[in-house]
Amino acid sequence: MAEAKREEGMYTIDEQKFDMDFTGQHIVTVTDRSGHSMKYQLFRGVHLIPMYKVEILQQIQGFCMRSDDIYITGFPRTGTNWTFEMTSMLLNGKAETIQRAKDLMELTPPVELAQRPSPRVINAHTKMSHSPDDVATLKCKVIFTLRDPKDAALSLYKLIHDRPMPYGRYQGSFGDYLHLYLDGKVENNGIFEHWRDAEDFFSNHPDIPVHFQCYEDAMKVGRFVDEMIIALKQFYLHLVKAYGCFCCRIIKAFSFIRFILLLLTSNICANIQCQFNAYPCVCACACACMSV
Repeated sequence: MAEAKREEGMYTIDEQKFDMDFTGQHIVTVTDRSGHSMKYQLFRGVHLIPMYKVEILQQIQGFCMRSDDIYITGFPRTGTNWTFEMTSMLLNGKAETIQRAKDLMELTPPVELAQRPSPRVINAHTKMSHSPDDVATLKCKVIFTLRDPKDAALSLYKLIHDRPMPYGRYQGSFGDYLHLYLDGKVENNGIFEHWRDAEDFFSNHPDIPVHFQCYEDAMKVGRFVDEMIIALKQFYLHLVKAYGCFCCRIIKAFSFIRFILLLLTSNICANIQCQFNAYPCVCACACACMSV
């Protein structure tokens, strides 16, 4: 999810304001090995951030999808927003970013999503088993985002560390957070449970058209656009063409982001690689789940 800026009783994502409503939430406290804690809401056995309203979460599985929808989902910080932007640009034929909170299902009231014109790009972080039932019923096109678990862990940690969030100001070290991450005591119960759930879902629904999009490929912007065009051609042959100069405009629009990501990644990894070296089980868990 994109970075949230908090105000009194509200928070802002991509310049869009949301009110905070904790009604009906089952709040649990997660404490790391050093005693630092943060709060989540437990919804259907899954740790979710309290910014998500129960009223909206309860309507996700019954949300009415359309047969021409593209459904994007993935663990937080695996590139769902980036993929949403790229997909929307390709379908709309405009190299312009979407000036709203990327239609994230957990945040956006269903009535607003229902008003979006077809073909819609629906964005989520929810598990595939908790996705709208219509995804399987209508065999909607799915784009599932993946990322190196180590990078996803660091990115999620940087998003919440020492910031005033609805679930508290987490001040633990990355090593402390990594233990929670590996134990599935973070958002969406951790990346490995999220992947195992997806593997089971797609194994049970082999007729659902799905494209697996890796974050690392998105760093190579030109290749990413090429792959997205190929994937979308399979979904919408009549809409997506070899856009030529248009693709160049998309690449240009994201080149600066790519530069910043590469710069941040190189600088951060130099400082935290020793932390990962202390936890070889991360790589072992990643290899065990990569069959997705």
